[in-house]
Parts: sequence; C-alpha cells; structure tokens
Amino acid sequence: MRDVILAAQPNKRFVEYDHLSGMLLYLVSDLGASANGANFSVDGGWTAQ
Repeated sequence: MRDVILAAQPNKRFVEYDHLSGMLLYLVSDLGASANGANFSVDGGWTAQ
C-alpha cells in the first residue's frame, strides 16, 4: 500500500505531524496575521503535479 500511495507523491514521503504543526504555528503567529482566507496545502507537493 505504501508503494502505491507514494508512487504519485513527488517527494516520496508522507506528511508528518510536525509539518502540520509548523503550518499551524505560522498561522497563529504574527507572521501569518495577513493570511486571511488563504488556502495552504501541506501535502508534499501532491496538488502541485
């Protein structure tokens, strides 16, 4: 199953919890204050194909 799912994944890795928490920390910090209504993909490049 891992080989099938990762075959189309550009970076050949699953998204880890620390990647998601990094985005969360950005959004709740002052740096992310102007990111209102924006879409962010944390998917290892899956949607960029």
